[in-house]
Amino acid sequence: MFMMDYLFIVSQDFLNMYFKDKFRPIPNVYNLVLAMLWRHPENVELEQVKVVHYCAAVRVQFKLELM
Repeated sequence: MFMMDYLFIVSQDFLNMYFKDKFRPIPNVYNLVLAMLWRHPENVELEQVKVVHYCAAVRVQFKLELM
């Protein structure tokens, strides 16, 4: 049984608790954190990247251009 009243981001916190001991990191190719490009560009193969995860302390408006 889980104490839901202390969870901050309920869905993410629930998943964190459920998969606590089942964590397996995935390669950057499937979850590239954008900061990795700035800090360790030598470890990133942009041509291979499938998913970019953007996270920052400020909100960013993305411009979507349709082809």
